[in-house]
Amino acid sequence: MAVDRRLLRRNLRLAPFQPATALWRTFETAHLLETNALPREGRGLDLGCGDGGITELLRDALDARWRLTGIDPDRDELELAAARGLYERLEQADGASTGAEESSFDFVFSNSVLEHIEELEPTLRETARVLAVEGTFVFTVPSSFFHENVGPPGLLGWLAAGTRDPLEYRRAIDRRLAHLRYPSVEEWRAMLANVGLEAVQASLFMSRTETRRWVALSNATAGLLVRLSGKDASPIEVQRRLGLRRRRPPSWLRPLASALAELAVLGVSRDEDGQRRGSCLLVTARKRRDAGPAR
Repeated sequence: MAVDRRLLRRNLRLAPFQPATALWRTFETAHLLETNALPREGRGLDLGCGDGGITELLRDALDARWRLTGIDPDRDELELAAARGLYERLEQADGASTGAEESSFDFVFSNSVLEHIEELEPTLRETARVLAVEGTFVFTVPSSFFHENVGPPGLLGWLAAGTRDPLEYRRAIDRRLAHLRYPSVEEWRAMLANVGLEAVQASLFMSRTETRRWVALSNATAGLLVRLSGKDASPIEVQRRLGLRRRRPPSWLRPLASALAELAVLGVSRDEDGQRRGSCLLVTARKRRDAGPAR
């Protein structure tokens, strides 16, 4: 099955200043929609909502009727999210201190967020606390196969990371992406069980081929920009300095981003490799009936 060009175009409209991120989000949103992991209705918490674009895309694709609260530590992203009219409430907060009442959400959704949190257990405990009994926690994260699938640096990787050493190259990618961990499925099951959540579904996606196309595009765009901007810069900081990360980015970005992304997926077919050793992981967990208060 080929890459879903319709989803790719929709993700590019959301973030024309991030073609590599749009490609990654295309694989994520396709898998979330294919697996029916998200409910069609209910009160939900968008944990690490960012600018709200991905959640809006999923809501529209599912024709879902959600009552949403969004939390994120980044005030600039929350301002972008507020402009969408998607959320009943938005709060500047982290996952460990949502400020929500106990058992107040039917579901919690977190898309590519948990890998960035330094101390994960407090966030998982808070998620369990705010979920209703039998409520679901749906999240995507990079998998334990991510580094393996990224592969060696190559020319673009060397230019973006400044090293040909495979270990240092992977570390440079982790710094750029702010990835802190890659637990296995069993490790996620154990962490969730520890806070009263039961993993009921776990699936891998984003094959090695898809990953290497993504990393080539990432190195050629954000990777080079970050390296030229200084080792302590992050992609989002660079985008803000250049005035790209705003509600209406410059018009010239859209055709450029589309051309780069279309080149990146030429000849790529989605295959079973992603199901066995994919670079990303989707987990659905449920709050157990016998779960005590999460402290």
